Amino acid sequence: MKKYIYIVLLVFLCASCKKSKPEVPVVPLSEQIVGTWELCDIEVTKAAILGDEIVDITIVFSESNTFIIEQMLGSGRPVTYTGAWSMIDDVISGTYSDGNKWASDYKVSIDEDMLTLIPSVESVSETQIYKRVN
Repeated sequence: MKKYIYIVLLVFLCASCKKSKPEVPVVPLSEQIVGTWELCDIEVTKAAILGDEIVDITIVFSESNTFIIEQMLGSGRPVTYTGAWSMIDDVISGTYSDGNKWASDYKVSIDEDMLTLIPSVESVSETQIYKRVN
């Protein structure tokens, strides 16, 4: 009988000594996207021609679901756009301050400090890749 008590006690002690892995909190994409992102690559998926134009885009997504886009194409003047963004699951959409919607919603993926925006509308042909700058 003592033998069974020792076995039960040993099993109980072993079970209680198991180290549990600390749970890593899953941060929603809508929180991960907050910050400043600078365009580092455009992948053209259709017959779109960017030519030799230098494209410089910086996007700031805020916690209050607003955005600021600073864009300069070629040697032109920089243009600033503002508006609001929202995200459902892994799809982001936006509306400019003048009420116009973005040309497309975008499927979002974030891998460490890289943000990829894949357009959901076929007529928008460029997948945009950004690097976090802060």
